[in-house]
Amino acid sequence: MASFFGEIIQQPSRAFWDGFEEVEDNEESMVEKKPVFTLFNVKEGDTEIEAYDIMIFATDDISSRFTTASLISTTSKHIATVEESIENNDNLKKKRVTAELFKVDDKILLLKCVSVVDICYANELLSCITPWLNCSKEVIILASKSVNEYKSLNHSSVLENSFLRCLKTKSFKNSTFCPSLECPNSLTGFPAAVASWCQVKDQPCIVYLYYYIIHSVSITSSINVEPLTKLFQKFQWYQQFQRIHKIGDIKSVDLHNQFRHIIENSNLYM
Repeated sequence: MASFFGEIIQQPSRAFWDGFEEVEDNEESMVEKKPVFTLFNVKEGDTEIEAYDIMIFATDDISSRFTTASLISTTSKHIATVEESIENNDNLKKKRVTAELFKVDDKILLLKCVSVVDICYANELLSCITPWLNCSKEVIILASKSVNEYKSLNHSSVLENSFLRCLKTKSFKNSTFCPSLECPNSLTGFPAAVASWCQVKDQPCIVYLYYYIIHSVSITSSINVEPLTKLFQKFQWYQQFQRIHKIGDIKSVDLHNQFRHIIENSNLYM
């Protein structure tokens, strides 16, 4: 599926499989079953959803952990949970929580993706939270990639440090605070789906893509997120929020169980 901010498609594989006879013999069992995304524990929207100034999307493990530390306070309210369910060949449903929606304060919403969103079904997740997206004046999307995935003529000059790049919709008029994402780099999956929706709806939206470095390969490794902290501190709304809730500077987030996921999605072939 094409979008304004990249192709929402699966990445090509370097593994080849020749199993035409098996597909013919087991055609029914090979049919892919589409997951169903459902909202539950909804604490807002029974009558009318409130208007918000900003809706923030934390679309992966790193941005989710960063926003948990920098935005979730004792006064934050959990609004809804998005659950993904899919039936296997025995008609048994497998369920998992995909995302959680929080009211950070009276004017700010946060959607945290707590598990990996299959890029084939990014639009299904998007449709679940569209009612809140419609009621938000501006959208901020946080996504992250390894610096190994960054493509540039001056590639070696940026490999030593983590850095930020951005993409914005036509209607976004505020300061971006970092350089734009250069070609041939692109945005994929859920972040691309949200940004494309905003472009079509003429809604101000900016995507911040954080290119990170892992300094040590260990199960307790952490990732430096100081560029994200410095970015947030340039937002007037966050300056006030940080002062009111006495939130310190977030310098890093722990990987722990997320480390395997990052390695599996890197450019390493094992």
